[in-house]
Amino acid sequence: MFSWAVLNCSALRLNSRLESFTVAANAASVTPAAVSRSVARLEERLGVRLFVQTTRQIRLTDAGRQYFEQCRQVLSLLADAERKASGQ
Repeated sequence: MFSWAVLNCSALRLNSRLESFTVAANAASVTPAAVSRSVARLEERLGVRLFVQTTRQIRLTDAGRQYFEQCRQVLSLLADAERKASGQ
């Protein structure tokens, strides 16, 4: 569960920052379909829409913004833990 949560948070951060599943997919070296499926699975698991998607862009819903903010905090804590563990 933990590793999937980190992957979901990382994907959400990338998608929301780049505002396009295609651009996010290219940045992550995966297909746009893989990104779209990943987001759909996460939304289904959470039972809430995270993104509003148009033909030109995606944007976070209110629930998506709240989830993203918590994910951002988690990823920041993990980065700090890695830096401390490696002595940096």
